[in-house]
Amino acid sequence: MLRGPRVKLAGLVIGVVVAVALLMWRHAATPPSPRELLNEGLACTAASKSFRYRAEARLFVDGREQYVSDVNGEWVAPDRSHIRGTVVNTPVEYIQVRDTVYMRDQFSGRWLILPGSSLPQSELFATELNPLAVLRLKEIREVQARGRERIDGARTVVLGVRGTPDHPFLESHFTDFDYTLWLEPGSARLWQVRLRAASRVGANAGVELLLRFRDFDHNITVNAPEVNH
Repeated sequence: MLRGPRVKLAGLVIGVVVAVALLMWRHAATPPSPRELLNEGLACTAASKSFRYRAEARLFVDGREQYVSDVNGEWVAPDRSHIRGTVVNTPVEYIQVRDTVYMRDQFSGRWLILPGSSLPQSELFATELNPLAVLRLKEIREVQARGRERIDGARTVVLGVRGTPDHPFLESHFTDFDYTLWLEPGSARLWQVRLRAASRVGANAGVELLLRFRDFDHNITVNAPEVNH
């Protein structure tokens, strides 16, 4: 006597399962848009607990190229970083812990606290200490997919972005910001970022910043050094 209701119930359950499966298949079959990938990549990269990186900055004037900086760094959330490299052909090593920046004197090897306790955040050099600064966009005008590439063995999606960074120094000195971002879909992290912009004072001048990221969420420690008085 209960056979009929049971069959109907089984049919209803099967129908619900099939409907859910179809919805899941449609969602999986529809790839995220370039803007969705961008938003996820920016959010996941900024949410990292730590990472290592290389930051390069170059100026272009009348077709001539000049390196401004080339540093390797370690960054630990929320406000610790350690960099070594060259800035304007001068060896440098800095450590930032919260609002205090320490500089190693290249002649004596001693650590010194910079006057004013912190490097002005409006300066371009702040990019080397905090590479995430150039990834804070206050305006996004265009996002395009530019194919796929391998970066250090990882398959990445390449995105092109036209927008304006929330970075006072860059915005006051440059315009026409063009980002290229290499995003690893599995981790939704940015493996590489290239920013090109034109100078506001010269028609044939501009800047290029290149950032390479690795070792996301690794056990990285950055502590304040012992300061010699």
